[in-house]
Amino acid sequence: MQKAMDLFPQLNNIATKSAIYNNYGGLHYFAEQMDSAIYYHKKSLALDRLRKDSIGIPYALNYLALAYIEVKQFKAAQNCLNEALNIRLVKNWNVGIAENYNYQARLERAQGNLQKSINNNLKALKISREIPYPYWIQVCSKQIAECYEILEQHKEALAYYKEYNNYKDSILTEKSQEAIAKLEVQYETAEKEKKITQQEFELVEATEKIKRRNILSVSAAIIALLLILWGIYYYRNQQYKQRKIQERAKLREEIAEARVEVEKQEERIRISKELHDNIGAQLTFVISSIDNMLYQSKTNTTGLGTKLADLSVFTRKTITQLRDTIWLMNKPDLTFAELSNRINEYIASTQNLGINCNIKLEQHSSETPHSIAKGNNVYRVVQEALNNALKYANCTEIKIRLEETNGQLLGEIKDNGMGFNLSDTKTRGFGLKNMEERIKLLGGKLIVNSTLSEGTTVQFTIPLINTNAV
Repeated sequence: MQKAMDLFPQLNNIATKSAIYNNYGGLHYFAEQMDSAIYYHKKSLALDRLRKDSIGIPYALNYLALAYIEVKQFKAAQNCLNEALNIRLVKNWNVGIAENYNYQARLERAQGNLQKSINNNLKALKISREIPYPYWIQVCSKQIAECYEILEQHKEALAYYKEYNNYKDSILTEKSQEAIAKLEVQYETAEKEKKITQQEFELVEATEKIKRRNILSVSAAIIALLLILWGIYYYRNQQYKQRKIQERAKLREEIAEARVEVEKQEERIRISKELHDNIGAQLTFVISSIDNMLYQSKTNTTGLGTKLADLSVFTRKTITQLRDTIWLMNKPDLTFAELSNRINEYIASTQNLGINCNIKLEQHSSETPHSIAKGNNVYRVVQEALNNALKYANCTEIKIRLEETNGQLLGEIKDNGMGFNLSDTKTRGFGLKNMEERIKLLGGKLIVNSTLSEGTTVQFTIPLINTNAV
């Protein structure tokens, strides 16, 4: 067909051109390229009209109608079928009339009019039986059976399916006989040609064997060379990748070590600052108080015992803070259990001072180690919140809860004391701000809730893995 289209410009015969257009449109139809099918069928129809070909025009119109049905342009399809049927009725061409009734049945079925489709196919079937025309009998019987099956009229569907199968078998028998006769002719011809070409074939085969042997040898050598080259490339590439992986691993280790050293140095600086700001200031206060009491003891001893007792308590607190700081400095890391034990020790030290308050610590955690910086900040926040409750809340019970869950450390310090007004800026002193700064430094969040006469709750959350925390 493509060769015919290539020679098309040289053709002067309109009938031949029309046939080529029609066949080319049919190819596009079976390839489901309906726009191209419509285009070429229209070309064929135009040439047939030019020749006033009463046989070619109905054919072109019917093929055009089938393409219109596929793209659901039902009105255009109906116009084509009506014109084709009128021409064939005038010519009284029964085969063509049967074909038109069948195409009309296809149009009705495409529009969902199953009974109309059956009626048109019955008309086509009647004419096909009279001719007789086995092909159209087979086609119409099958389409009628399919429509009855959709309508769930199974008895009628079965009857027409049987007729379809009978004619299908007969058509196959006729085609088989034609094919057998054709094969017999081909076989006789082939036998004659075989004797003539046998010697030529043997000579060509011997030559081809030599060529194949040479080609295989050269190909094997080329493949072997390519495999060797590829093996060398692959080996070198793997070595290069391995070196890069080792270099990246080493670099990551060096970065991690440097980061640890930086964190240690920062922690040392922070602890040194705490020693200077807290312990140093407190010891200075102790020295100043002792000097003051020595001076007062020369002139007046009233109240000296009370001051000495207060000074003793203050000094004990200072020693406790110093021990906490030294304890933290001597540890490479800190587990949750160790942190909980240290908090319990601090709770015990407060109760040894005679404070009448029930303090409970609840903890749920793993044994995952944390940095000293994180442990120190959590400990200081709990310590500050506990001190505030003991000093100002006038409470009888304090509950401390620490828990690791969903990648976070949750903390809560809750008392049943007098509470305070959060909107009062005077109550938001340095201690609360210090707690907020410590939690913020760890990438966490601190929330304080307090209700007058009901108590205060300090809550904080800290991510267990946080690149912002030191």
